[in-house]
Amino acid sequence: MLLGFLSLVKCLLGAGAILMAITGFGFLLAGLYQAPYFASCRVLVTNAVLPVMNCSWSVMPIRANALAVAGYQAYVRYWFRQSENNFLVSGVFAVVVLLGIPAGALFNAMRGGSPFLLIFLASLVLVFITLTILTETNRLRSLAGPLSMFLFLALFIFVPGYVFHSLTDRLLSLSVGRAVIGSFLVVPLLYLAAQSCVLAIFQFFPGRSAEGMEQIKLRLISIIAGLPLAYLLTFATFLADQFSEVQTLVSMTWETLVMGVGVLSISISITLSRVSWGKRQHALLMRGSVTILIVAVFGAIVADVMTTEGYGTIAAQSTYWKQISQPHFSLILWLLLLAMLPVLVILLFHGILVLARTMSYVFPNRGGAANRGRSRACVLIG
Repeated sequence: MLLGFLSLVKCLLGAGAILMAITGFGFLLAGLYQAPYFASCRVLVTNAVLPVMNCSWSVMPIRANALAVAGYQAYVRYWFRQSENNFLVSGVFAVVVLLGIPAGALFNAMRGGSPFLLIFLASLVLVFITLTILTETNRLRSLAGPLSMFLFLALFIFVPGYVFHSLTDRLLSLSVGRAVIGSFLVVPLLYLAAQSCVLAIFQFFPGRSAEGMEQIKLRLISIIAGLPLAYLLTFATFLADQFSEVQTLVSMTWETLVMGVGVLSISISITLSRVSWGKRQHALLMRGSVTILIVAVFGAIVADVMTTEGYGTIAAQSTYWKQISQPHFSLILWLLLLAMLPVLVILLFHGILVLARTMSYVFPNRGGAANRGRSRACVLIG
């Protein structure tokens, strides 16, 4: 089972290497090809990376941590808060919830499927008409509040969540490869439900509250914002597990999916919170804590194996490996991999920046007309 865990790690590293290669070629193209539609990418990467590459080596880990935290916070602000610059959220909601889901519900009912969703959407239309009449006539104001809250919860959270549950249930019955491809089509529904939950949190806790409540609100928003990413990464681990060289660690079921998405989203929030704390305190303390965590986890597994009573005998070894081959042990190893995944990504991000800065000494910036308009940071990061 440990071999299966290591094989899963190797498959994930291979998939990550392919993704890194694609991203790297994209940065190289943006930095070398002088096209106007790459200008925004060059400016963004240059403004974000150059402060990290021009500082002293002792300050570089702190700024790299700050860059990772700022990137995730920018993702949360852009996709999970009302932004005048983000027209995609309203567009996705209109296309998916107001057009796609009703059309799909009608098509499903015409084919003999359950008409529940179609009837529910029709009832929401009646609720909306009733609410409009009450608002215009200024009658029954005590009823308008509950109706508006019901309409928001039903249209923005329940409907995307219900369709997401149905489609995910369908994905889990497919092969792993098709399920991974389908997860990219289903994840917008999870995003809409998560984004609506964040809006509800801001509605119930407007402005700045007490310090403790504010921290709880921000942590909860960070966990919710990580759900779409965790959903895709969990399906990616299912696919990597299927390509492992030994028996699979976990099966693709609702239980493993829910546990994987929950553990990974919480791990993303906690990791970025600790990294943010580390950049405010001391980078060496953060790196030391991460190193101790990684070494301690694998050291505990090895110590557990070596200190088992009578492990030296063949019979004891056979009994021990039968025990750790149980499904609950493989599930623990898989959840452990998901929990450590954000830490490994941040450490990989540090390695990329160190490599890019080392290359900057080999290829110094001389300026000149040939380099004018070229984002050197895009080339180095690529």
